[in-house]
Amino acid sequence: MSWLRPYAAKAKIEHEFDTDHLNIFVTFRFTMDESVKPPNGLWLCEVDDVVKAITASAWQDAWTLLLTVPNIAVNPDRVTLEYDGPNENLRITWDKQWEPWGPIVSVELPPVYTTRTFSTGPAQQNDVDVSNVNVLFLNCAANDIIIGGFV
Repeated sequence: MSWLRPYAAKAKIEHEFDTDHLNIFVTFRFTMDESVKPPNGLWLCEVDDVVKAITASAWQDAWTLLLTVPNIAVNPDRVTLEYDGPNENLRITWDKQWEPWGPIVSVELPPVYTTRTFSTGPAQQNDVDVSNVNVLFLNCAANDIIIGGFV
């Protein structure tokens, strides 16, 4: 029966460097029980082959758990995350516990400090570079604007 399969390694791991720490986002395949979470010590994190402690965790929504790794001085080259479960406090909404998983390589998210604002006038702007921009504000109150070709 397909509903009996283990819920292991069905998560996406992403991280962002933020001044002096790492934010690690664990996005699960299924909706999780946000009323509980496992002890931080069950998350085994390596940053550039050095074991680092997870010191805080918080649910962002029903799929995503944010983990914090302090005392990171520079943007790392490699981050892995392992779950040393199972634990009754990491479960999907229908009470199935997640099985332990081995190290999963994290994908680096774009920097958190990239915000740009553009106005449409008075001179026309074509081919505006928005690479590596997380938030883009377009002020087009006084002019017509056509947006296309986002890659």
